[in-house]
Amino acid sequence: MKFLSSEGIVINKRDTGEADRYLTLFTPRYGRMDLYIKGIRKSKKRDRNAADVLSLSKFIFYKKNENFIVSNFDLKDPFMGIRGDIEKVNVAMYLLSVLNFTIIENQRNSYLYNIFKKTLKYLEETEERSKKYLIICYFLSKIIDEEGIGFQLSEGNYFDIEKSKFFTERSSNSWVLGEDEKEILEVLIVGGKGKKIKVNKLESIIRVINIMEKYINYHLHTKLNFKHFLGEEIRDAKDS
Repeated sequence: MKFLSSEGIVINKRDTGEADRYLTLFTPRYGRMDLYIKGIRKSKKRDRNAADVLSLSKFIFYKKNENFIVSNFDLKDPFMGIRGDIEKVNVAMYLLSVLNFTIIENQRNSYLYNIFKKTLKYLEETEERSKKYLIICYFLSKIIDEEGIGFQLSEGNYFDIEKSKFFTERSSNSWVLGEDEKEILEVLIVGGKGKKIKVNKLESIIRVINIMEKYINYHLHTKLNFKHFLGEEIRDAKDS
């Protein structure tokens, strides 16, 4: 029996039977993969949180028939700085949903894995509300880049989602962007050393999330829905 090992972030779980669980991991070596872990819900191991969503853990496993079976596991980082803040939890859950919709099973992507791990660490450390939402913008921009569906900024404030271009006149598939919103996109998409997003208006940041999400859904045929995770926070932001 050949044993394999990899660290990974648990991005989904599904309980089965009396005590077993299927885990969906995002790993640097194997990309997205499913593991089967026996008896975890009755385990008295101190680190059984290693098999919970939003945990960075190391797993040792083997293949039996079509399943990968966990033989041992060890918790490396539970991201406690996220778990203690409901707004951070909701942001993290949305980011996990983005991965669940966009990454392909068994397709290695160590670059995106490292980006995601850094994104969670930054979310864990930040306390400024606007930056929590800018983290979402940043990660969505990385998904756009990695999936090869990027767009260029140009004159005009009407962004046509279908044509991936900006225009000076409105079309049926366009969204109008204010100057703050276009500034956020400029830093995210064009990038460049030393450039920082200076916009801290929550309403502008949330609008950029909405536009980027609709853009990804259109081009990748996904069903991302940030309002499902952040609806209450968004309403609070508009009222503040």
